[in-house]
Amino acid sequence: MSALRYAGGISVLQVGWFGLLAVPDDLWAYGWCLLVGLELLVPIWAQNSSDIRWHPHHIAERYGLMTIIVIGESVLASTLAVQAALDLGSMPAALIRVVVAAPIILFAMWWLYFSQPGHAVLDSTLGAFLWGYGHFFVFASAAAVGAALAVAADFAVGQAEISARETAFVLAVPVALFLVSVWFVQVRPQPTGSVCGTIFVGAAVAVLLAPLLPFPVIAVALVLALATAMVVVSVARPAAQRG
Repeated sequence: MSALRYAGGISVLQVGWFGLLAVPDDLWAYGWCLLVGLELLVPIWAQNSSDIRWHPHHIAERYGLMTIIVIGESVLASTLAVQAALDLGSMPAALIRVVVAAPIILFAMWWLYFSQPGHAVLDSTLGAFLWGYGHFFVFASAAAVGAALAVAADFAVGQAEISARETAFVLAVPVALFLVSVWFVQVRPQPTGSVCGTIFVGAAVAVLLAPLLPFPVIAVALVLALATAMVVVSVARPAAQRG
């Protein structure tokens, strides 16, 4: 029954997506929002018909690989932006700061995401849906960080038409959203969630304050590096005590 609901719901919505092509431009956004909402409800509706068994480790691995891909795209985006800036023939101090900070930020994001095993959260249907749909914010914010680093590189060589403060917030907001999203889906339900949660949320607040400092890109990188070190220690300590 669940398979039939999945097939039926997705088929009907595919017709709706094709029909959206005929919707007037001024109503298109409303139709898009409606179809997206219904698309997200199909799995919930289908799962209610029977108890489907699934492997938590496999699901967590799939989402983890998707996270790696998105962060990898951000690595590529920031690298290409830095290369384009270097092609202009100058290497200002602001660009050097971006070159130094970008890998620290992106690798810290990777480490923080995998600091807690995702499969441990998937112990109920409700928990699985919250975890899965919460990854929309993880993926979106991770992708936005790559775009923000590209903006920072453009600004460093005078190719961005926004202020230094705005450039800093363009980076700080998605980084903070990533931290909060990872805390919500990956860290909060864990046994060490309360301790690590304080680190994640505190780091998100510190990142949002970084644009007020003289070198915000470096400040964001330092906050993430410190948060990563603190999370590693907080996760390793209970494991060592159990050992």
